[in-house]
Amino acid sequence: LGKQIGQGAYAVVRIGLHKPTNQKVAMKIYKKYKLEEPNRRKSVKREIKLMEKMKHQHIIQLFEIIDTNKYVILIMEYVGGGSLHGYLKAQPKRRVEEYDAKRIFRQLVEGIRYCHSRCITHRDIKLE
Repeated sequence: LGKQIGQGAYAVVRIGLHKPTNQKVAMKIYKKYKLEEPNRRKSVKREIKLMEKMKHQHIIQLFEIIDTNKYVILIMEYVGGGSLHGYLKAQPKRRVEEYDAKRIFRQLVEGIRYCHSRCITHRDIKLE
């Protein structure tokens, strides 16, 4: 396991390495004791079910699910470079060139359009 790159209400995300391919992956690690409450467990199961259906260049891909006694681990595509929020903060005066803004916006819209075409609404889109 590598460094932690994210944290949510129920899980942490760490960088991992898929040894057979030497490919970096993101590992979303849920501690099972945090999923004891039925609504949380239902929410995570729904997330997994939706991610398994998603195959789009602008949506993180789920590769594998590992279920142990203590953890549920989602092995996902790793996309380096940080968050959009971090990218914007690093820009002079927190502004991006029009070309870059259009490119980013187009990628976001294409990903959202793909979700909507499958009757999926994200409900939590943010720069982080």
